[in-house]
Amino acid sequence: MKESKEPVVYCGPDIPHVAHSFTTYEEVPEALRRFAAKCPGISSLIVPVSERAEAGRALKTPGTWESILYGHIQKLVQGGSR
Repeated sequence: MKESKEPVVYCGPDIPHVAHSFTTYEEVPEALRRFAAKCPGISSLIVPVSERAEAGRALKTPGTWESILYGHIQKLVQGGSR
């Protein structure tokens, strides 16, 4: 997971007991770090606050890595296959 000197925003879907979508953190919580260890791509959805707008645009654009990853994590959280 890329370290940031500024607060970060988790731009992925809600993950029960781990993280809420578009929550800002001074540092990434341990529960989210553990989840990221199981699903490494999630790190792409944890961005510095200064990149939040760009990440939001990418999420709304079908076919982007961020959009595809968001859907994958959503399925995973809802009990779907990997």
